[in-house]
Amino acid sequence: MTNFLMPLARPMPETARFDCATIDKLVHTTVCRSHPVPEVACAWYALLGTLALRHLYPKSQYSFYAGTFEIFTSPDPDESGAWYTLCFDAHHPLIPDLEFHCWIAHPDPGQRTYTEVIDFSARHLETRAREFGILWNRDPIPGFIWTDLAGLEQLKVRQLRPIAELTDRLSRSLMRDSAFRQAWQVLKTLLKEQALSDSLARGQ
Repeated sequence: MTNFLMPLARPMPETARFDCATIDKLVHTTVCRSHPVPEVACAWYALLGTLALRHLYPKSQYSFYAGTFEIFTSPDPDESGAWYTLCFDAHHPLIPDLEFHCWIAHPDPGQRTYTEVIDFSARHLETRAREFGILWNRDPIPGFIWTDLAGLEQLKVRQLRPIAELTDRLSRSLMRDSAFRQAWQVLKTLLKEQALSDSLARGQ
C-alpha cells in the first residue's frame, strides 16, 4: 500500500529537522488560529506550507500553485462504472474566479513534472464535497497529502493543472494581506519552538 504521508520520489533531506506530519501539524494549527474559515483556506495552507518548507530547506524548490483540481469522490451507486467528482475548475471560462484549488509541489524541471505534491488542506476535501451535495463514498483521504504523481493516481486525483496568472495573483495578494503576514510570523515562531523542543529532547 502506498504511504501518502511521505514523499515517494524524492526523500526528505538527511538534514531534515521535522518529519512531514510535524510540518503539517504546525501549518494546520496556524491556519486554524488565523483564518476564520479553515475549510475554504486552501491558499493559506499552500502558501504558508511553501514558506515553511523554503524556510526549513532553503536549497529546495518547493512552490505554490493554484488552478484546477479534480478528485473522484464516489462510484455511481447504479454501478454504471462512472464516478462522481469534486472539481475546482479554474480553467472553465464560465465558472467564477473563486473556483480554484491550491497546493505545493517540488518541480523536476528536466522532466517538466513534479517529484512531490503536497496538500495540507486535504483534510477538508470531504467536507467541501458534502457542502456541494457531492456523494463521498470512497477510500479515506489522509489529513494531508504528500506524495508523487503515482501516488496522486492511487488517490484518484483526476486533474492537477496550475494557472500561472492565478498563482501569481493569489500569492501576491496574500503576501500583502496583514492577517496572512501575521500568520506567517506565528508559524515561524512555532517552527522555532518545535526545533528547540526537539533539540532539548535529543539532548536528554
